Amino acid sequence: MKTRKLNRGLLLGGTLLVGLAGFVVFDYFNFKSNKSDIEDAVKTYLNDAAKASISSDGNCKEAWEKVIDDNWGYNEFYSKNFMFHYVTANSLKDQVNNMTENELAKGHLTDCTVNVRDIKVSKTGPNLAQAVVEYSLSFEGTGLAQILDIDGVTDCVLDSSNYQFESSNSVNDDVFKDLQYKGQIDYDMNATYYLEYEGGKWKLVGAQGGYNEFYLTNENGDDLDLEKIAKGESGAVKEDKKDTGADKAVKIQLPDGSIVDVPEGKDISDLKDLPDGAKIITGDDSADSSNDTSSGDLSKLDVEKSEKMPEVSKQDDDTSMPEPETGEGITPDSKAGSDGELLAVMKLRGWR
Repeated sequence: MKTRKLNRGLLLGGTLLVGLAGFVVFDYFNFKSNKSDIEDAVKTYLNDAAKASISSDGNCKEAWEKVIDDNWGYNEFYSKNFMFHYVTANSLKDQVNNMTENELAKGHLTDCTVNVRDIKVSKTGPNLAQAVVEYSLSFEGTGLAQILDIDGVTDCVLDSSNYQFESSNSVNDDVFKDLQYKGQIDYDMNATYYLEYEGGKWKLVGAQGGYNEFYLTNENGDDLDLEKIAKGESGAVKEDKKDTGADKAVKIQLPDGSIVDVPEGKDISDLKDLPDGAKIITGDDSADSSNDTSSGDLSKLDVEKSEKMPEVSKQDDDTSMPEPETGEGITPDSKAGSDGELLAVMKLRGWR
């Protein structure tokens, strides 16, 4: 009799295990089939939020509220979890409602698009999932435009990496009212959206994360220095270039008073070892000289003038000009811009 009861218990336990295993397998494949729906739900929200941020006057409050209502739901865990501070539909609406008409009127976006590069979806519980998203927001705007971001309403200018003032109150915002720019906000797998399946549809119920990069450029793609713009300057930060003599109109004045160009592509720091009596001149100093023999490059030097330099006897001075290593004389046809041009001029002048 006891054996029969034990067998019945084992049979019941085995049945439960089989049923549990079957449920787990079914739930796994059911969730797997829902991954594309979860990805679509995230993409739909991001695209809707981007489009809702475009306007002619900056007032996007109604459009933002509709996007939140259409794409967000409610989950008690994410809404009342004060330890991790999840973004929820209510927190987003609070930010939208707190924006004043004056704040929204300070700027507007004329274009805003989303580029989703990757989404990694995983199950977090019954009818619950999370999506870690890699994406970017690209936009064009004027003035202090606002955009609906992962954690709420974001100022496209004052919240960007280009705004580097020590205090946000150090500059009057009005200086940016006519500023035109292009911008990009990048999220490199640093944005997580939490979703719940409710009413036959996957909806967002929480979010966490932030951007990795947030920068502004002008229409030419140059980074904007907002501090310079605030001072009335252009604010365009060009790509770093080598500090060459050609860029700064730098020339070399030789000891006999003649002027030559800096060899093409040479750095100004390479001209520290000039012979005695030679000096670097810039701007109008070189333009005022009547002995300018450069004519734009070193290949047009007046060699006859250099040949009239007084000869120095080897007996009187052991520092006479050595023979060129190639065994050939240096002629006016030497290639302009080569590394040896400055040395060639020095030899022609009789300094080395």
